[in-house]
Amino acid sequence: MKRYFLLMVFCISCFFATAQTASLSIASSNHERFWLFLNDIPQNTTSVESICVSNLTPGNCTVKVVLDNYHRTEMSTSLRINSPANNYILQFYQGENRLALESVNYAINAAFSMSFAMMAGVIQAGMAMESMDAAFNDSYQDASQSNNYQNNSQQPVNQTVPVQQPCSQVDFVEILSLIEDETFEDSKLSLAEQAVSSELMTTEQLIRIAKLFKFEETKLEFLQYAYDYCFDKNKYYRVNEVFTYSASKDEMNEFITNRK
Repeated sequence: MKRYFLLMVFCISCFFATAQTASLSIASSNHERFWLFLNDIPQNTTSVESICVSNLTPGNCTVKVVLDNYHRTEMSTSLRINSPANNYILQFYQGENRLALESVNYAINAAFSMSFAMMAGVIQAGMAMESMDAAFNDSYQDASQSNNYQNNSQQPVNQTVPVQQPCSQVDFVEILSLIEDETFEDSKLSLAEQAVSSELMTTEQLIRIAKLFKFEETKLEFLQYAYDYCFDKNKYYRVNEVFTYSASKDEMNEFITNRK
């Protein structure tokens, strides 16, 4: 019985290994902590700021997010899960007590990673059955050791990866003030480039820095340099609002297109 079941689990594992799978990564925009449910299955027992769930089957999936706040703000939606990866930013509109998921075209390095809970259930069932078989054939001590092994095996494996977040408002205001205090355009540019290379910034923040420069070519040089350090590159087209001449906008658009 034991050998037959292990063979069955092995076949199921092979199927999941060869089948096309996908992952879903969600990170909160302002460090809000939340719980995630996929098809009504909880994916984390402790609230997190970001999570990546792998081993998902491509197709429609019911997603529920519950915010770890006083109101337990929650949202439910149906997402189309595509292979190989799906990345979303969780937006919390505090004034409206509302949540929304925004799809992004860059990878999210989540602080909490796990395989879809359904697969964990298959393994859990297999370990329980193996433990019962051992208890039937072996001594009580052997069965206890099997149960201990079972309990240890059921713990999810967490992979902790630093989560990149954009520059905070407090730090950004200080950076903006330091750049503004510089007298010469070259000095402003040098300081601005140092700042963006050490602090991940949003498109909106980079636009505000670019507006501190007097000359069109300096704005263009800065925004081309800053592209690699932008948090939300999918919105980078908005930087064109700082330019006066269409030639600068065309050059910027060409640069963005070539970098994608």
